[in-house]
Amino acid sequence: MKKIKDYIYLEQVGYVSIYTSNIAKHARISINFKNQISLIIPLSYPKESAIDFLISKKSWVKRTILSLRGKKKLKFDLNEIEKRKFWDKTIKTVNSLSKKNNLLFKKVIFKTLKSRWGSCSFENIICLNNLLFYLPRHLQEYIILHELVHVKVKDHSKKFWYELEKVCSDAKRKNKELASKYRLQ
Repeated sequence: MKKIKDYIYLEQVGYVSIYTSNIAKHARISINFKNQISLIIPLSYPKESAIDFLISKKSWVKRTILSLRGKKKLKFDLNEIEKRKFWDKTIKTVNSLSKKNNLLFKKVIFKTLKSRWGSCSFENIICLNNLLFYLPRHLQEYIILHELVHVKVKDHSKKFWYELEKVCSDAKRKNKELASKYRLQ
């Protein structure tokens, strides 16, 4: 459990909340969707060391805040009819891409996720984020193919990227486009 310990003002960045955590093993910095900065430290971590760590990461914090400002934040806000139409259309796309590339899955489910666009379980259940609705078609297909390739390769090894590139040209470029333009939180 995180417990607030203190605040610090970091010049050119703003206020940073300092939290202690009984499960953290190392100091880390997080920035949420409201650009609120937190420094999470282990219980026994000296405050002076935490501040030194934060100051050493100041340029990273500034760059990260700037990059987050340039991304479009998405929020799923569809009525039931729109949602059902989107799901039906997406399931048809998944089925089509699955058959075309011989990547067979068990079923598709939809959730509104905060930290990922999709996943593929060990049972080959594909979970897709409802927020795909707001992405351009080529990025929707990239995410679907990404998850379908996980039916074959369960990690993000070189083999995975090789297999993905076989079914989705410019996969790495599309991955970068997704990361640079859209944010989930």
